[in-house]
Amino acid sequence: MESRVEIRHLRAFVAVVEAGSFSAGARSLNVSQPALSQNVAMLEQSLDRHLLERGPGGVSPTPAGAALFSEARSLIRRFEQALAVMASFSPEASVGLRIAVPAEMTVQ
Repeated sequence: MESRVEIRHLRAFVAVVEAGSFSAGARSLNVSQPALSQNVAMLEQSLDRHLLERGPGGVSPTPAGAALFSEARSLIRRFEQALAVMASFSPEASVGLRIAVPAEMTVQ
């Protein structure tokens, strides 16, 4: 089975390193701490590397984690730039969200 690294795994890892803990990293991404932990675990499994040292005072990157951290931040930034460029080609990108509700639910 082929291991894959996904952008969400990298985002989770970067958030944990920047915040210094899983709980603070989860808050910064507006996700649950277990979901964030699972994404970091998937990344470590995919890379077959231990990326974070977990301790009572929080987390810190291992040497492999420190090397990945700067690369991952750069990759995330480039990914977001690419999405922004592609969004500029879509005329629907600036259209607002429309929500339809049945007439029975409207206040009169």
